Amino acid sequence: MPCAVPGTTRVANALRPVNTSRPQVTPPVGFATVPVMLNDIALSLAMLAVIVLTGGGLWLMWKRQDTKRGMLMLVAALVIAANVAIWTIPPA
Repeated sequence: MPCAVPGTTRVANALRPVNTSRPQVTPPVGFATVPVMLNDIALSLAMLAVIVLTGGGLWLMWKRQDTKRGMLMLVAALVIAANVAIWTIPPA
């Protein structure tokens, strides 16, 4: 924003409101442009699913003697945990 008086540009810029919200992160080329907060929520829900699947699988195996379903739940938890690990690795 050019000012009519020379040397007043710095003062005009200093009076502008400062954006104190979360900084915008620009993803590398080729990555989906999903808001950062949505990624955080998805990772949190995935980890909660891992915890619930692991607990449920172990409970099925020990208390209900249903080994087949318990193992399937543990495998599902392992797959989700691997996905979370892949999602959180920073791009090279």
